[in-house]
Amino acid sequence: MLQTCRARSSTSASGLRTIGSSRIQALWSAIKSAPRSRNVSNSSGSAGHALYVDRGVVVVNKPPDVVCQYNRKKAEMVRLCSSARTLIDTLHSLVDLKGVLQLNADPFPVHRLDKATTGALVLALTQHHARDLAQQFQKHLVEKTYVAVVRGGAQSFPEKAGSLRHAHYIDEDGRVSLQPRNQKGKRAIAETDWEVVASSPIVPLTLVKLRPYTGFKHQLRLETAMIMKAPILGDHLYASAKLSPKITDVARISDDDLYLHSSRLTFDRYCKSGRRARVSVGAPLPSNFVRLCHLSRIPLEDDIVHGGLWINGKRVGQSESDQHQAAAEPAVAEQDDELPGSILDQLGGRWVNH
Repeated sequence: MLQTCRARSSTSASGLRTIGSSRIQALWSAIKSAPRSRNVSNSSGSAGHALYVDRGVVVVNKPPDVVCQYNRKKAEMVRLCSSARTLIDTLHSLVDLKGVLQLNADPFPVHRLDKATTGALVLALTQHHARDLAQQFQKHLVEKTYVAVVRGGAQSFPEKAGSLRHAHYIDEDGRVSLQPRNQKGKRAIAETDWEVVASSPIVPLTLVKLRPYTGFKHQLRLETAMIMKAPILGDHLYASAKLSPKITDVARISDDDLYLHSSRLTFDRYCKSGRRARVSVGAPLPSNFVRLCHLSRIPLEDDIVHGGLWINGKRVGQSESDQHQAAAEPAVAEQDDELPGSILDQLGGRWVNH
């Protein structure tokens, strides 16, 4: 189990990675009025990124090279460096989910992931749900679990789990560091729990789980590289040393791949009766991530590889038939309306990544 920091700082800037509700309408006005790129995938392709949907939210498995920041200075979306797509294009593709999944509203962005980071990204279907999710992020009610392959073998981790708590500085130009560069930057306290999942027996690589309590720019990348001295594989910004031949002889590592994945998001949802349900959505790993672990002989849990859906900590079947069966099963030690499948029905939710 991860060790959790008991003393949480009141000095935080969780809003730095949460899109404020006051900007949501302007954001979607820009998205809907912008011309679409020819490189945008069709609706069937966008549906492949969807993981979970209910009456108020949709969770997608964000692919790499998608920028989730809004350029306020130029009042336009930031264009990708390595792809012709923009966030406008990508979210236009996600808007197609409205027709494919028969949603009642377009999704609203609530938080963001770094460009190269893959995995679970939650979108709201109404402004009401966008405000609710934003408040959950700001109050640290959303549990975020990442998995990462870091540079360093078992010997780099004499302890197998721990907690990090440190000052996090952000300059005016957006650069982050552990030490202040000038007097005009912002200071906050960053907190992350971590644990070793497994280390490779043949190359100096380790799979770790990271659970950030706060959500600052490049927080996990900075912590792994500068504090844990085990930079995330593929991070060229905070890792200066070249890859060991022991690694490159086993697997080809693309310059564009960052082995950091938003593995699971857990947040509150409410049934029509007002009953609160804790929903956890796991995002399947990218194929290159799975391939690297296979070549490195790093064992992977099925839940990490394939993702899944959990209601109040209990797994729900991933196929529609499994979900209906779970809702129809008789209660043994709990009432019918407390069964995960029954709660899922009350939320109008379903797992859609078949």
